[in-house]
Amino acid sequence: MTNLMRFAHAVLATTILFGVGCTSEVEELATDDLDFQSASEADLKENRPALAEDCGGNLIFRKAAIVNGTVVGELVVYYNSSNGNNCARFNHLGPSYGVTRYTDVLLKKCSTTNPGNGCGTVLDIGYNSGQFAYYAGPVRVYSPRNCVTASGLIAWNGSDHVVSTNGVIGC
Repeated sequence: MTNLMRFAHAVLATTILFGVGCTSEVEELATDDLDFQSASEADLKENRPALAEDCGGNLIFRKAAIVNGTVVGELVVYYNSSNGNNCARFNHLGPSYGVTRYTDVLLKKCSTTNPGNGCGTVLDIGYNSGQFAYYAGPVRVYSPRNCVTASGLIAWNGSDHVVSTNGVIGC
């Protein structure tokens, strides 16, 4: 199942790069809703790499990847109003920090500018994947007025763990 999830992420990225749009009906996710499930702030700060230097701008989304109660990573999305870029990274945290594992991050620019309309057609994509010890990304899309969606994946303890925005953000 692990390779199937990775393949699906790669196929989605490749399909979008060649201009095939996708649509989805999703509910709005507030940009200030930083969902860390049961993770404590201390868990999330442990060994955290410097994020702002890579992406710049303001943090608009952050969600932890939790495996058996342990934070092993996080998806972060930033928006930089000075240049119109959204930027995403999937960071290794806790026991995965410094440990080489398959990791990826996917950031999609949507045609919609209204969070209530779902993504609509995907206009641009940023994707990075590979064997990383600290993070996948950063990836950027120019999206000064459009919504974006993002997802990240880390292979840990024999399974792939996906974290996503579960809808559009940054509109």
